Amino acid sequence: MPVVQDFIVAKKVGRPGKPAGPGRPVRVADDVVAMARRIADFQGIQLSDYLSEHLRPAVQRDYQAMLKKLGEAK
Repeated sequence: MPVVQDFIVAKKVGRPGKPAGPGRPVRVADDVVAMARRIADFQGIQLSDYLSEHLRPAVQRDYQAMLKKLGEAK
């Protein structure tokens, strides 16, 4: 929890803010989500932002490799 001048500040009540940009629901293993959620909370960011930040490089690399293979297959 955030601390302001030695006082603990309560979290905002209600739903968390929407992540930046459009999103899609996906299923991820419960244990991975639990760990990622704790990390995101510790860093003070949205879970979706945390996961996107870490998944994007791997997905982009694999996507580029797929496009290269598809280009060679023609």
